[in-house]
Amino acid sequence: MNDNQLIDFDIGALLGEAFGIFKKMFTVMILLYLVYFLVTSLVAIMLGADTPEPTTLALTLNIIIAYLLTAFLSGVYTASVWSHMNQHESPIKQGMARCLEVFPMLLGAMILVGIFAAIGFLLFIVPGIIVALALSLVAPVVVIENPGITASLKRSYELTDGYKVKIFYILMIMVAVVLVPIAIASLVFGPSSLDALVPLLSGIITVFNAILYVVIYKHLSAE
Repeated sequence: MNDNQLIDFDIGALLGEAFGIFKKMFTVMILLYLVYFLVTSLVAIMLGADTPEPTTLALTLNIIIAYLLTAFLSGVYTASVWSHMNQHESPIKQGMARCLEVFPMLLGAMILVGIFAAIGFLLFIVPGIIVALALSLVAPVVVIENPGITASLKRSYELTDGYKVKIFYILMIMVAVVLVPIAIASLVFGPSSLDALVPLLSGIITVFNAILYVVIYKHLSAE
């Protein structure tokens, strides 16, 4: 049992704190997501990855570029939220600067997380979920502490020790929040309505999850 087992971890309070930050930062962060969405879409079009029969090279390049952009967006979100929580001026600007500083470490850590999670899912679903939960705080650890790639994975594992079930509950709440409007829209307006709704909800959930993981990190890393 780690020392962080004594830390209060109230799910309602954590969600409330995350939602408070979400309301303040939503506009600028959703604009960043729209830029990310447009850039990734343009890259796919330029490479021909969105055609009915894309080449292997086009698909490979598109995946690599999309992954790099996703990692960068994650780093910017994480650093910006942390800067906002510490009442710094221009949190987005500082977030981008911080992300550029640690991006190689962040990218390396995210690749390892993906590999370990994939191995876990190949060993049946439950191990994959456990690994994903254990390493869910890697981005905040890298961006805020930057202890190194493998040390970041170890640090996330230590922080989440004893809290994986509660983190899982939080994520299930988020899944329910997303699925309910999708189900309602599909029933009321038909499946075609999802073409516009899913990208919007994807942006919202991406923003909120980035905030939520930083909030969870703050509480579990408190001494």
